[in-house]
Amino acid sequence: MNDRHPAGDEAPITPTQSRIVEVADVMREEIVSSLSELVKIRSISPKFPGVDYEEFLGNEGEACHSM
Repeated sequence: MNDRHPAGDEAPITPTQSRIVEVADVMREEIVSSLSELVKIRSISPKFPGVDYEEFLGNEGEACHSM
């Protein structure tokens, strides 16, 4: 079975869903590159247990800016 061509009792893919997959395929390299850069930014919640609040305060903005 291919996730783009459901089989059995699964609902058929709509034209909108097909278009989304088509655009995502065209943008694949850009998406992967952007996400690869995004995950390099240390942007965890500064209130996460075991994290030095002062060290990470404000880094979420850098991640948001990269988007």
